[in-house]
Amino acid sequence: MNYKMTIFSKVKLKVAINSWWVRSGAKGKVVSYKKKSNGKFKRARMQLAVGCTSTIYDNHCIQSFTVGDRNPSPWGYKNRKSLKVARHQPGIIWKTENNQFGSSFEALNVATGTLLFQ
Repeated sequence: MNYKMTIFSKVKLKVAINSWWVRSGAKGKVVSYKKKSNGKFKRARMQLAVGCTSTIYDNHCIQSFTVGDRNPSPWGYKNRKSLKVARHQPGIIWKTENNQFGSSFEALNVATGTLLFQ
């Protein structure tokens, strides 16, 4: 999902859950862009924070747990072109329902946004 904050900058937010029998993972990632003089966007540094919140089930849909991670933790911002937060666990296949797994970002004094996994 793209968030256009001004006519000179934009942010892409990605959310993903990957599950294999060896290792499962859930992550959220934010990438910031700045418009250059030629009209194209290029990655640029920005004060960013990214969070990931979800309810995750095992492959039998019995055991569930809640994940709530933020980078940087627990508050503040990092001056980065991209920033991600991830949670991994070996040996368990993860599943989730629609709208139960999401990622959010904050750009200092610019914008915030949330994306839910469909």
